[in-house]
Amino acid sequence: MFTLLYKDFLSKAVTFSYDDGTFYDVFLVELFHKYGIKGTFNINSGLFGAMMHIDFGHKIVYHNRLSEDQTAMLYKGHELAAHSLTHPLLTGQTKEVLDREVLTDMANLDRITGEKTVGFVIPGGPHDETLDTYLRDKVLYERTAAANHSFELPEDFHPFDPTVFHMDPEFLPLCKEYVRSAPDHATWLYIWGHSYEFSLFDTYKNLSEACEMFASCKDLWIAPNRDIIGYVQCGRRIREEKGQLINDTDCDIYGRWNGKNVVVPAHARISQ
Repeated sequence: MFTLLYKDFLSKAVTFSYDDGTFYDVFLVELFHKYGIKGTFNINSGLFGAMMHIDFGHKIVYHNRLSEDQTAMLYKGHELAAHSLTHPLLTGQTKEVLDREVLTDMANLDRITGEKTVGFVIPGGPHDETLDTYLRDKVLYERTAAANHSFELPEDFHPFDPTVFHMDPEFLPLCKEYVRSAPDHATWLYIWGHSYEFSLFDTYKNLSEACEMFASCKDLWIAPNRDIIGYVQCGRRIREEKGQLINDTDCDIYGRWNGKNVVVPAHARISQ
């Protein structure tokens, strides 16, 4: 039996995914660069430069969006994923609305990064069968906002739930639990949030502590959605036939086979 692992036979991976593209991301990217972290940022390209705020009742928080030029500069080296053009709820929408909100946003991000946009993060969180079906052949993954507190890889990435919201009281305990863990198969700690929430409670302090903890942990892989999901999707295509493991993908795949660590090179097969 073949058990999937990450490169260098690691069994733990972490992704940071942040929504909306507000000016607070400047502080977040600075923190990530301090610890050598690459994350995924989910952008509403139709709101570039918008001056906005959110009223939390006890506090009004600025929600000003970065401009297109600022977006191109700030997130270089990170993944940009689509988050819809203007952040409406996408349940019950027509194909025309979905085309505008999804495809236009993706095209704008393609232009900015020079890369194909492969992910979509659902604005607001709600989704329905129409949206899920629409996205399935257009993106590599579709992420919700319904945290599950699980380290297990999703069986399907259309859609999938993150592990934990960074304002969840269980955020730091889950991070510490994951660092201490020693799984025997590929697992994933997926963190999401909005950087404007740094203005609320101890979000930035807790995130800084988590980043420092992960950076000092040598047995985990910190990477954007597209890298981890792309690798896992390739790894799940490994098949066993007549005492051989066969890899028909473009990616070298690491794992454990009959009790031994093995690497199955891209477009190759190995024997026992």
